[in-house]
Amino acid sequence: MNLGEANIIITGAGSGFGKAMSLCFSSKGASVFAIDVNNDSLKALKKEDSEIQIYSCDIVNNEKVELKTRDAFRTHSKQIIRLK
Repeated sequence: MNLGEANIIITGAGSGFGKAMSLCFSSKGASVFAIDVNNDSLKALKKEDSEIQIYSCDIVNNEKVELKTRDAFRTHSKQIIRLK
């Protein structure tokens, strides 16, 4: 599967399933926007895959997540898929 035309936003991306999804989708060519409250986990994710864009945000706060999502929409014009 080639996801080269997709932008994917993943909340809770610093560890566990979110991290695994971030790495998987990025390896398939998608532009991945990883959101997590733990900045250290995000930095570690970025070290594993420098193509992943990281955003530190408390995913419990829907307003902040929406702001980060809008930032990604403004920055990238490809289709965006949001997973949480």
